[in-house]
Amino acid sequence: MLRIAIVGRKASGKTTIAETLLKILTPSYRVITVKHVHSNELRLDAEKTDTWRFAAAGAHASVALSPNRTTMDLSIGFEEIRLEHVLESCLKVLQEADLVLLEGFHSLVARDPGVRKIVATRRLDEAPYVIKGTSAVIAVVTREPAGEPTLLGEEGTPIKVYTHEELPLLAEEISALLNGVLLAGRT
Repeated sequence: MLRIAIVGRKASGKTTIAETLLKILTPSYRVITVKHVHSNELRLDAEKTDTWRFAAAGAHASVALSPNRTTMDLSIGFEEIRLEHVLESCLKVLQEADLVLLEGFHSLVARDPGVRKIVATRRLDEAPYVIKGTSAVIAVVTREPAGEPTLLGEEGTPIKVYTHEELPLLAEEISALLNGVLLAGRT
């Protein structure tokens, strides 16, 4: 299972990036989203919330975590409700995910090399501040045209820069990563 976190400052486009990637990737892959919510007001079913947008974009499951509550929305239905079937189905959805797409959680995943990161910024000049102290950055996505096709990450490795219009290209890169993980049989 591949884990990618979309990190960045507030209003940097993290939700829009996740939503766009979901629309591109979910026809071919099982994707779960996990959203970091800072507020205690947590509702998955409220129209136009980030988690609602993720479900509408095709997420197989959408999880929201706040300081006092965790909620989960699964895209599974039951013709005949039996507790054993419900529990087995919930676990199966989570265990069989190809990709876990995290939104937020920067302070928790910044140094974790097992979680790849996409840095979201409004302007490209903000990227170095978010990249600093962050390992395994695979891309920067900015709202403005990039001028520079790559930046250097913490490890000195080149990081590709994409605009929101170029997200299908980033989805191709993620697909290649997913195919490598799936072929290797890693979890």
